Amino acid sequence: MSQSSDTPDDLTGNPIDASGADWVARLDRGALNAAEAERLSAWLAADVRHQGALARAQSAFAYLDRARALGAHFTGEAFAEAPMWAPPVPTALPAPSRRALLAGGAAVAASVAGAAVFGPGLYDRLFPKTPAQVYLSKKGEVKLVSLTDESTLTLNTHSRVDVDYTGDRRSVELREGEVMFSVAKDQERPLSVVAGDLEVRAVGTSFMVRNIEGRPPEVLVQEGMVDVVYRTQPSSLVRAAANTRVTAHGIGVGARLTKAAVSAATVARETAWRQGMIAFEGVSLATAAAEFSRYSETRIVIDDAAIATTTITGLFEADNPAGFSHAVAGSLGLKVETGPGFVRLYAE
Repeated sequence: MSQSSDTPDDLTGNPIDASGADWVARLDRGALNAAEAERLSAWLAADVRHQGALARAQSAFAYLDRARALGAHFTGEAFAEAPMWAPPVPTALPAPSRRALLAGGAAVAASVAGAAVFGPGLYDRLFPKTPAQVYLSKKGEVKLVSLTDESTLTLNTHSRVDVDYTGDRRSVELREGEVMFSVAKDQERPLSVVAGDLEVRAVGTSFMVRNIEGRPPEVLVQEGMVDVVYRTQPSSLVRAAANTRVTAHGIGVGARLTKAAVSAATVARETAWRQGMIAFEGVSLATAAAEFSRYSETRIVIDDAAIATTTITGLFEADNPAGFSHAVAGSLGLKVETGPGFVRLYAE
């Protein structure tokens, strides 16, 4: 068998295990700074054996914390049959340093360290929690955001999300607006989307969440499966498959969720904004005017109640209320007046 060219550490005959023990000892002193975290990442990537050494040292570390909690005279004999074991420490001798114990116990802990090497706990200790990342879209803007797990968010006009990813969870808060989520599959870290009192949980799927002032929060599932629940009412949970709409009704006591099947065409129509379009089917001109106001500073003014209640169907550019008004006027025999910041529809 070939011998390593590394110089054996004075605490163990295995220099790789010694390095792993040294890294865990550093982690025990507190979170690594940016330079140290980069060096550790490079060390782990350099040799697959380094990952095993770090895991073995972690296991020994966990044992030592357990022994310390049981008292200064704990020798480990009572736990000889337990899955996490390390050699007893003679109480008559001076207590060795924690690093020495880590190095000495690493080989014994190897049999129980075969689980995930880079688990959530270690991830959070290596890379300290950072503030949530905020993404914003301006009025009339559609913004595509790619996340670190290869999920994507598409923000509709005037939307905001706070993204908070750690080693064991993926969390997004939709503060306002409308967002399409295309979620990369990760069974270990389901995505949680919070929108007001609602929470949406998904593993790997595509869905849209609305959290628009003056409207009930909604979830529209394009593909896959999601769970929707009032955060304060676990019993309210509903599971929604593709082509399903979940709508929130009320808040607090008496709040409830309803789900309804919708057509694939409805999903496509309601997500047309991703291509910069607005699709209407049998909606009133007043409703259409209100929808355009979300995308443009130019207001559509309708003074005549009979005109306001007229229904329309069609696909229109979201940022062109004037073009919409002229198209409607031509179809319904109306007149158009334009001015600074407004377009008015009226009858002769």
